[in-house]
Amino acid sequence: MKKIIFASLVPNVGKTSLTIALSKNTKKKIAYMKPLGDRMRYSHKKLWDYDADLIQSTLKMEVEPQDMTLGFEHSKLRYMYDEYTLKEKLNNQIEEFEKNHDVLIIEGANYLTHGASIGMSALRLAKLTEAELVIILRGNADTIMDELTFIKYNIVETGVNFKGVILNQIHDMEDIKSEEVCDTIKKLGIKVFGIIPYESNLKTLLLKQIADDLLATPLCAEHHVYKYIKNIYIGSMSLNEVMKKEYLSKKDKLLIVSGDRSDIIVASIETEASGIVLTNNIIPPNNIIANANEKNIPLLLTREDTFTVAKKIDKMEALLFKSDEEKFNIFAKLVKQHVDIKALLE
Repeated sequence: MKKIIFASLVPNVGKTSLTIALSKNTKKKIAYMKPLGDRMRYSHKKLWDYDADLIQSTLKMEVEPQDMTLGFEHSKLRYMYDEYTLKEKLNNQIEEFEKNHDVLIIEGANYLTHGASIGMSALRLAKLTEAELVIILRGNADTIMDELTFIKYNIVETGVNFKGVILNQIHDMEDIKSEEVCDTIKKLGIKVFGIIPYESNLKTLLLKQIADDLLATPLCAEHHVYKYIKNIYIGSMSLNEVMKKEYLSKKDKLLIVSGDRSDIIVASIETEASGIVLTNNIIPPNNIIANANEKNIPLLLTREDTFTVAKKIDKMEALLFKSDEEKFNIFAKLVKQHVDIKALLE
């Protein structure tokens, strides 16, 4: 069984998405594990990693999500494993996967140094499991060249089984394929398995994620949060100004507004907003809630002020959900077109 570790220098480069896309583009049976979790979920007295749960569901793996991850907190893992017991635990899991799978993808944590103090960084895991290390990069041409140079002199020369990189979420494909970048790659001798262009549809936030990340309380239509949000507006101005700017005529919109702005809330409901985030912990009148519920428009109540909520949403990185079949297919097509899958998996 081939073993690959997907690692990254920074968070949110698409390691989990790439695993799903590869599974859709090969006949090989892919297994997955994420030793150090970084997106903890808790239910029914069980802890698991969000990405592991997504992969388990998408790849229809028999192993439970909580068994794909050794833990989350450094303080606990530090006393649970030393180098010997960690290697033994990892190899036991790998032996189980070997029985029914052709490829095992081990996802490193958020960034390259995460877990280093407990022996669970991506580099250390690569040595412990004797897996091939593939690093996912994103950014502009200058960033990519900096990171490739860093990899050459700080990773390749450490003796880890480094195989190459995949460039993902690339905005300017011409720039990244310029003579300067190509010469740098050739000079460094680093294998590039693929260059995947940026696709805006993959970065669209789901209302469900916004609700979860804000820890918002749904006042109505809580089962209608699986909607993509493409336009986000703050209802801080007068209704006349809002109508003049035609904000409410946009589709797939989310309004962030204080719960006492009944005029804006009613107008948003009438123009079929995808959802409304109510700030300042102010609940609107019951008739407004009933109207929103009738039209399947979630009203999400938060304690924080409008500015703070808007700032949090602006910083959110779109996560994949089990219902995101459209996004899965879009990215799978991009990977098929732009990545040498055969070279990567064989």
